[in-house]
Amino acid sequence: MTQRPVESAAVRVVACTPSLEYDLRWYDTTESLVPLWWLGTVERPAGELVATAVLAAGPAVSPLDLYAWLATFAPAPVASHLVASAAEWVTTGVQAA
Repeated sequence: MTQRPVESAAVRVVACTPSLEYDLRWYDTTESLVPLWWLGTVERPAGELVATAVLAAGPAVSPLDLYAWLATFAPAPVASHLVASAAEWVTTGVQAA
């Protein structure tokens, strides 16, 4: 799992399963007209983007709401991991190794 801003995303967290990579990004109002969470699902090892989803929500979206949204696209352990990692990034601004 890695955490790092990419391109214009304010937050980026990634979680992998053997066959898929889940890339969660937060774009705030300095980067986007509408603040939103973006989820990209990439097939491994081909690196092909197979799905995307967007949650247009302000920064005050609760971790529970973010989890509920993610759990519709990713397995529960992956959704939990992404939410915890994003929360750590947002509260501390520190990249995890």
